[in-house]
Amino acid sequence: MAAWPAIYPPLAESDYGIVEGRLKASNVRSDGKEAILSILEPGTWFGEMSAITGWPYAHDVIALETAQIVRLPLEAFHSRMQSAAFAKSIAELLAQHTGLLYQMLEEATLYSTRARIARRLMHLARGDATLAVGNRSKIQVSQDTLAMMLGISRQTLSRT
Repeated sequence: MAAWPAIYPPLAESDYGIVEGRLKASNVRSDGKEAILSILEPGTWFGEMSAITGWPYAHDVIALETAQIVRLPLEAFHSRMQSAAFAKSIAELLAQHTGLLYQMLEEATLYSTRARIARRLMHLARGDATLAVGNRSKIQVSQDTLAMMLGISRQTLSRT
């Protein structure tokens, strides 16, 4: 269970898009240790895998600040999936998310802690899951959050 209420329920009901604000996608172990998978920003959609498969959501999405979310109900999502253009967009979104997951797995298994920190900061500069074309000069992330994203302690992050 997450520290704050998740913004969407555990069973697939909708696809969601972020209009304003930042959210985090995370999981929490039974001992309370949190793994932050991604910071989601405006322009990011989430929930499409559960909308397609009917499986429960795999992680919590929690607002980090006041956020405005667009909800596409499950019935509307399935109706729009009949359109080749919409289905292609969803396939591209799923491919992008899968690519990010492979990249995270590669970084966790092949790179040093220092390189993982640098690479994650580069992802955050591009908007993490948003993958903006340009880099931003200021990244809003605490040491605790960055450490949770990397699966390391804040002390290890500070030392590195």
